[in-house]
Amino acid sequence: MDVEREDRRLCCKCVGEVFLRTEIQRRGLQAECFYCGGNHMTFSIGQMVDEIELALNEHYYRTAAEPSGMEYAMLKGR
Repeated sequence: MDVEREDRRLCCKCVGEVFLRTEIQRRGLQAECFYCGGNHMTFSIGQMVDEIELALNEHYYRTAAEPSGMEYAMLKGR
């Protein structure tokens, strides 16, 4: 694991997204924030990566770059 990802910490005060900020407040560690220097509840950058990756995997999926055959036919029929 990248040492920098675990050494740098991000605090709940620096995160604008409500759900993620609440998770940091609830499950984080009291430590110095690398970004603002405050001593608040924090997640490591590695934890932030894991949380964001989980959210993306649970709520989004990759779509095809090109339209399917039916979608293409529907576009041509306009």
